[in-house]
Amino acid sequence: MNNMIGQRIKEERLEQHISLKALAIEVGISPSALSQIENNKRSFSIKVLLKIADALSITPNDILGRNEGVTINHTNYTIYLSKKELEILNEIKKYEKLYRVLSSSRGKENIKWWAKRIS
Repeated sequence: MNNMIGQRIKEERLEQHISLKALAIEVGISPSALSQIENNKRSFSIKVLLKIADALSITPNDILGRNEGVTINHTNYTIYLSKKELEILNEIKKYEKLYRVLSSSRGKENIKWWAKRIS
């Protein structure tokens, strides 16, 4: 199972301020089972995937990481951005100086540096 699937479920649940127990009840599984799914320690059926997506008001493709996004083509590379990543980028653009730093040639290094400090 893709390690990001459980993480996406958990992030969406937390973003919507839904407790683990509340989502588990809505989906019809135990809180323990949902916790294991979120921590990528348990696989789950398509039926459960659909119930989780419905309970979170998102699509199964959002959970699977196949949501619609934007593809940016440059001379040497292509970048695919999900809707959520595009929203974040647009928010960053509001802070022009920060946007310039992150979108520079050293942007990837800057992002890695910040990611280490945030986590």
